[in-house]
Amino acid sequence: MTEIDNSTTCEIMARFKDGLDPAVYETLDEPIGWKCKLCGGRFVLSGGSPASLDRLERAVASLLDAAAYHHRADHRGAP
Repeated sequence: MTEIDNSTTCEIMARFKDGLDPAVYETLDEPIGWKCKLCGGRFVLSGGSPASLDRLERAVASLLDAAAYHHRADHRGAP
């Protein structure tokens, strides 16, 4: 397990924010997650921020996957 490092954490969070369309999603920092601007739907990590970089990377990947699925399933991919 890789310990939390602030610069790496910032890079991971920047990738998270860059991975979401700002016209559709608002990023949430605490708890980490997103809110859909089209319907108000939210997806957040429960239990607070992950304790390691590995977990944070997996959590960000899951959040981005969930946003892509939400957009396809609930909004049929329409911007």
